[in-house]
Amino acid sequence: ADAICDFYRNYQSQRYVNGQLVLRMLRGPDDDMLELLNDEFSDIVVAGRIERVGPSPSEIADNDASTLDRISFEFNRRHFGRLRQLINKLNQL
Repeated sequence: ADAICDFYRNYQSQRYVNGQLVLRMLRGPDDDMLELLNDEFSDIVVAGRIERVGPSPSEIADNDASTLDRISFEFNRRHFGRLRQLINKLNQL
């Protein structure tokens, strides 16, 4: 039970929106942490950077967690262990 509670300490859910992986959380990263995430996890980003985003029109239309903070990036869809490490880092916020 502790592992599940830890997994959802800050991270809440994810969704693909227009090819971008959107991670939703209670507390998003500040500018310094966002820079650190980009440095540390650039290997799982296909193009561009990890960025803070607002809810997409499709999320709003679906009433899908529109109050949560979000980061978005083009995930390589191969290194799921590294994605889990990113989620663990977000849970430390």
